[in-house]
Amino acid sequence: MPRNFFRRIEIVFPIEDPALRKRLVEQILAMHLADNMKASVLDSEGVYARPSTQKASEQRNSQAEFMAFALGEASARKKSRSVATRYPKVEVASGPRERG
Repeated sequence: MPRNFFRRIEIVFPIEDPALRKRLVEQILAMHLADNMKASVLDSEGVYARPSTQKASEQRNSQAEFMAFALGEASARKKSRSVATRYPKVEVASGPRERG
């Protein structure tokens, strides 16, 4: 599939609202990082590889989960288990770190 690397625009901006920042980190970013079906991992040699195959019960597809979430199906799952148990803990730096 061809990718649009030369005509795309990316922007970065601060998330100052604490509630939105918490949602981005604990829900959206964590959902992406938990993906082990469609994800690719970049190793130290610059080669992308798929994560190791997991049991069917442990497989996570962030795109499917986002679609289910958008359709409201996630609300039923949310009642049965908390966000903290569904996704790994993610910590975000408060700002850029200087290299020394």
